[in-house]
This record gives sequence, C-alpha cells and structure tokens, in this order.
Amino acid sequence: MEQNNLYNQINFTASPDGPQNAGPYGTQLKILICPSDTFTVEQLPPGMGGNNYFANYGTNIQFFQNSTVANGAFALRDIGLSLLAITDGTSNTAAFSEMRKGDFNNAVYSKADWINVSALGLPSTADQAYAICQSANPQNLSYQCFSAGGEWLSDDSTGTAYTHVVPPNTTNCCWLANLTFAVTASSAGLPSTADQAYAICQSINPLDLAYQCFSAGGEWLSDDSTGTAYLHVVPPNTTNCCWLANLTLPPRPAVITPTA
Repeated sequence: MEQNNLYNQINFTASPDGPQNAGPYGTQLKILICPSDTFTVEQLPPGMGGNNYFANYGTNIQFFQNSTVANGAFALRDIGLSLLAITDGTSNTAAFSEMRKGDFNNAVYSKADWINVSALGLPSTADQAYAICQSANPQNLSYQCFSAGGEWLSDDSTGTAYTHVVPPNTTNCCWLANLTFAVTASSAGLPSTADQAYAICQSINPLDLAYQCFSAGGEWLSDDSTGTAYLHVVPPNTTNCCWLANLTLPPRPAVITPTA
C-alpha cells in the first residue's frame, strides 16, 4: 500500500478517534473504498475517512476476544494469524469481505445498519445468532444500534471486522447485552438502475474466480436453464454480470465478427 508516511502519523498510545489521531482517522484510502457503494465518503460524519473492507474475525460470535476464541484471520486482541498458520491454504480462507458503509442516522433504517436485538434473546452459538437476527424486523427503529464503515483505523470506533457466521446480504445484528455479533458481508453494489449495474460490473476483476456464476448458450429451449435472453443495457464485448441477491442481470449482446 506504500503508506509509511501515514503509518508514522498514527499514535498507537492514544485513542484512535481522539485528537492525536485525527489526521490518519480522517484520511481516505482509495484501496479501502468500494467505488460502487452509493453511500459516499463525503456523506460520512466530518473527520471520517471511510472503509468498505472488513477483516474476518472468525466464526465465533463472542466479540473482542483474542485468538483462543477468534478463529478468523484477524483477532481483535491479538496480532492475527501468519500465512503459515492458515493450514488449509489461503485460497480456502476469507481474509476480508466487502461491506456497505452505514448511514450514521438512527432515525432511518438502511441495509448496512447493525441492529441491537438483545431483547429477542441472547445467543450462545452462531446458529442461534442467525435465527434470532433474521427473525427481527430491521425496520423497527428501536433496534437501531450502529453504523459501520466510517473509518479504517480502529474496530472500537465504527468497525473494521465482521463475523463469518451468516450468509451475505442478510441483516446485521449485535447483542450489546453480551457482546455478541452476527455481521454479514454485503455487496456494496446491488444495482437499481442500468447505469448502476454497468458501473459496478465494469469495476470488478472478472478473473477473480470467486465471482463465477453462470455459463450461457447451452441450449435454445428455455431461458431458465442456460439462458436465451439478454438485457440491452451495456456495450458489446464488456463483462457479463448478475446479482443473484436481487435477481438483476445485465449481460452484453454478442458481437460476431466475420472471419476469412
């Protein structure tokens, strides 16, 4: 990242969100900002640099623990794991996941909000946390708790870690009564317009095999099987994308060039 100058500005003996760290706390690092997140850094409260990429704390819902409890690549009270400690290989391990930035407004609900559902029961396992969290009505503003993604410097302030226990794009929950969290990775780019779909689709690296989804053109009888239709919304010969989380598809038309 080549940010030695920024690193040297951090006062590790002072509070991350205190005046002694105001400079780095408010610095925007483009590598940590998803360009398709519709909530921009400029909409954050003053003095925040923003962050869309959260470290994998692990599959244990008890937060703020060391590596004896936190089994992800990053523990909040330890230095985390070395690459050699990941015995099943880095290709099988989630290090970071993308998350939307919160709206920092408890008067409204947005998909990125973390809701406090302690009143619905205190979980002791990931399965319990998921069941309780998904039973809650996130539109109930009495559950409003936390907006994440404000900055990258400290998890204590606006969050830089997530718990790898629930499916992507589901509700984020916390139980402040016993410090347990079920925080999901969320795509910063679920489009609602053709322009948004095109911008998100062209921003990703199609060589990243984690995005693999669908091969079309296998038959002509049904669109449900291998596809017989396309959406006329993007230029020819650009990347084909789909968003299974909200069933939007902007594939490109094929362009066939005559050859001698």
